[in-house]
Amino acid sequence: MAYRSSPHASTGLTPNKMFFGKEVLLPMAVVIGTPEEESTSQEDTHKYVQHLKNKIQSAHNIARINLQKAAIYQKKLYDLKSETRKLEAGQAV
Repeated sequence: MAYRSSPHASTGLTPNKMFFGKEVLLPMAVVIGTPEEESTSQEDTHKYVQHLKNKIQSAHNIARINLQKAAIYQKKLYDLKSETRKLEAGQAV
């Protein structure tokens, strides 16, 4: 639960947000409970599914942007310690 509710350094989002489109319920929220939804018509269900789909797509777009930034940052750190090696013809490799 701790892993799934913690934002990742690369994506900036929690795994629950990425997969389910919402954050995990913490133990206190389970004790208190969540409000009951009264309307369960097919139109409301369709709206909920569309809203959830949009939230998940939005989370994935944010994660892609954050992953690109993280990749650039990690490459810069890697390049700081890398060395250029020169090979000559006939040299054992």
